[in-house]
Amino acid sequence: MNRMIRDWALALGVGFLVFWLADVLSRGSTTSKQGAAPSFTLSKLDGGTVSLADLKGTTTVLNFFATWCGPCKAEMPEFSAYAKAHPAIQVIGVVVPSREGSRLAGIVHSFPISYPVLVADPATEQAYQIDVFPTTYVLRADGTISEVIHGAIDQETLAEAVDHAGG
Repeated sequence: MNRMIRDWALALGVGFLVFWLADVLSRGSTTSKQGAAPSFTLSKLDGGTVSLADLKGTTTVLNFFATWCGPCKAEMPEFSAYAKAHPAIQVIGVVVPSREGSRLAGIVHSFPISYPVLVADPATEQAYQIDVFPTTYVLRADGTISEVIHGAIDQETLAEAVDHAGG
């Protein structure tokens, strides 16, 4: 009987720890960074390419996500609503593909995204140090990094980050 109680207590403790950690990670942490954003030229999901140079002159939000990422999917309606309400701000999704292959476009198009989506390559993923999904970079109009946010965010947090960048 004592062993069963101990096992249940251990299981509940581990479960609590997992949910607490997931909650902490999903809230997003912000880091202010300085310096130029790494340059890139990436393919648009619908054809053509976009480079960092094309984005200069306007405050830009780069939201790196993965198709399998739950918090990424949860924040997409927030980013879509923000993009629609603030057309002067460039909101761009950057999907980091895993094993979707030719299905990638169909999968991404099933998400509630109203902004352009680029497909990350390994060099860009490494240059932007993407190791947490989602990760959002807010770039000033001159192409320098204003903030990096790890984890899912809402419209209010996004608006604050864009305002901080001068957008």
